[in-house]
Amino acid sequence: MNQLNSLIIEGTAENFKSNKKCAEFQISVKRFYRNANGENVEETSVFDCEAWGNLKDCLVRVFDKKSERSVRVVGRLKQNRWKDETGNYQSKTVVICEHIEFKLTK
Repeated sequence: MNQLNSLIIEGTAENFKSNKKCAEFQISVKRFYRNANGENVEETSVFDCEAWGNLKDCLVRVFDKKSERSVRVVGRLKQNRWKDETGNYQSKTVVICEHIEFKLTK
């Protein structure tokens, strides 16, 4: 059976950083719902993202003009794992961007 690793996420891209090979940024996604007590709740999740190659070059041009952008990212998840100084395994999951759409601004 083939395994699928694909996602679509929409939110606000911010905290953009770039080097020669990779661009890194975060997407903040807000979720609104009503809890068991009937109260409206706003929940924000933040996801780390990476873009490589030509997509990184495009992001550098776009983020030079504005520090925050509304985006839709199509990508996949990648888990980085390592041992810390105590010998315990640590991990961090990032979104590897394969396609990005920007919301038009007025």
